[in-house]
Amino acid sequence: MRPTSGSNDDKESGLLQGEEIRMLVQLLVILKLLRLLFQTWRLRTMKS
Repeated sequence: MRPTSGSNDDKESGLLQGEEIRMLVQLLVILKLLRLLFQTWRLRTMKS
């Protein structure tokens, strides 16, 4: 029986949550970039 196992589990779950948040932020950034690219492409096609 090790009393430290509980704290280790908490640390791991915290790290997992941080990774999920980081992935969500990356997804949001990618979506924004894609939207910017789409807008610029649409403007170019409208001009020509």
